[in-house]
Amino acid sequence: MNFRGTLKNSDGTAVTDGSYSMKFSIYDASTSGNCLYTVRGSCGTPTAKTVTVTSGVFSSLIGDTDNLDNAITLDFNSDTYWLGVTVGRIPN
Repeated sequence: MNFRGTLKNSDGTAVTDGSYSMKFSIYDASTSGNCLYTVRGSCGTPTAKTVTVTSGVFSSLIGDTDNLDNAITLDFNSDTYWLGVTVGRIPN
């Protein structure tokens, strides 16, 4: 699944270009939901993947098993899910 997003600073400007560590997890509710999937690691201990951000824009494949992501086994045709994203800057 391809996910594209934009990262902005609190003042609305694009974040600095570079590599960011990101954790992507899928939940069964918008708040206080149960983790059903995480890209890397486990729901109890998710780990980040490195994503390149240019002019504030990034794109990442979620469930890309060729690049060490966990496989997605959720049924997107019969259920509703929410994506949680945690972002950290990787120092130069």
